[in-house]
Amino acid sequence: PPHSIPSQPMAKRQSTAGEEGAVQQAASQSAPAGQPAKRGRVAGAAATGPEHVTYRLVDGLRHVEPYDFDFTTHVKQRWIGRSLLEVCACEFVAFPREYYEASIEAGRVTVDGQQVKTGHILRDGERIVHRAVRCRENPVLDRGPIQVVAETEELLVVSKPSSLPIHPCGSYRFNSLIALLRQQGTVEGSAALHTTHRLDRLTSGLVILAKTKPAARRVGAWFAGNQIRKTYLARVRGSFGDLVERARLGASAELPAGVKSTDSGRLRVEGFIRCIDRKVGKYEFCAETPGE
Repeated sequence: PPHSIPSQPMAKRQSTAGEEGAVQQAASQSAPAGQPAKRGRVAGAAATGPEHVTYRLVDGLRHVEPYDFDFTTHVKQRWIGRSLLEVCACEFVAFPREYYEASIEAGRVTVDGQQVKTGHILRDGERIVHRAVRCRENPVLDRGPIQVVAETEELLVVSKPSSLPIHPCGSYRFNSLIALLRQQGTVEGSAALHTTHRLDRLTSGLVILAKTKPAARRVGAWFAGNQIRKTYLARVRGSFGDLVERARLGASAELPAGVKSTDSGRLRVEGFIRCIDRKVGKYEFCAETPGE
């Protein structure tokens, strides 16, 4: 049966990355003076949320009870001269245009602390804050506490389950690996954990987290220098051997859409990737050009 789990207190300011948020979650630290911010991040931006949330477990899924959340950013160069509504609708596609229009008119999206019209023309240096009321996160798989594989004074190695992002991003903040490690008491709520490599949200496997910045740089250099190798195992549906045999026998008509046999006996796949749900990162393969 469903039951609730209160989370451990978390810092009000959280560094986040990715542009799938309502206005944008980005690094809370600005780039050094005279240097541009890293691509995909906004200098001086931050995301402010509650000190704690409540988790709810239902049918093997971990849900986060709705909470209020502030997305904060400063106007980028490419936004200058454009209307507030246009920027929100075009840059932050996690919500439809109608949502942003209603939020601006209700005062939940402000500029420099003031309520403005949807047609407000953005200027350099202005600060945009979006108060997302009753913010909902996507549920993730729950298979019990996250397993700690190894731990030293500088490193923490854990087994990340599928569906869980490593750090807060997009529609995931408290349903993230680092947040759950704090919630289950693996590390203190105020303890720093630094990512050293990537592992996509839908991919399960080992994740190496560093407890200090020097350790993170050192492990990152090992990955960059190919001193650490990763092996991926893929689960597939059907039998690739059957496809190869059909192609060998000349039964091209029986091959799936988008799969063709070449003169050299190889299989060639041509098609398109269509987005089904941008918020959860769900896509499908299409042999024909997907419709708008």
